[in-house]
Amino acid sequence: MDLFNIKSSYTYTCQVCSEVTIRNTATCSGLQESINGSSIETIIINNRVRTIERKCNSCQQDTNQIKREEFSSLPDILMVQAKRFSSYRTGTNQSFVKQKNWSEINPNNAIILTNIKYILKSVIVHYGKISNEGHYIVAFKDANGDWLNCTNNLIRKSDIPMTGYIFLYERASICAIKKPLLKPIVCETKNPIFRNH
Repeated sequence: MDLFNIKSSYTYTCQVCSEVTIRNTATCSGLQESINGSSIETIIINNRVRTIERKCNSCQQDTNQIKREEFSSLPDILMVQAKRFSSYRTGTNQSFVKQKNWSEINPNNAIILTNIKYILKSVIVHYGKISNEGHYIVAFKDANGDWLNCTNNLIRKSDIPMTGYIFLYERASICAIKKPLLKPIVCETKNPIFRNH
């Protein structure tokens, strides 16, 4: 089993002649998802089927085609990136600017993909207007199931962030076996303390 890699296969159905083209496996290290739903699970499901323009081998012209993606292999750690930034280019530089509709997304404590259950473990949040500027924080679930917010050298209890940028899920069968090496002691000082678990 791969730690991060996702393998998918694609089918394209021409809306003019109904020809079906199959593209074998493609591999990626995470899902980059357009925000077209209110929860991560809904967003992932909605993005697996969409209409695109593509050249049809039978029609020999560009046609609207329905593209379907099916997962053939899923990783131990599922990384989902919400597309919250739009890209623009000035000269040779490319920047990613935060979209104006920075909506809340329910990260789902658990999601099921192709009969595999994943448990939410961590959410990365970005504060700022441009992706390479601003401030990133991480919230993670500790061994007791409490959510902790980490920013610079401060760790505090928190709720699950609803404005996440990157969501990390762990396969449920792995969750039951693994134990964290370090257990944080939540404190209100600027120097968090860790102890061996």
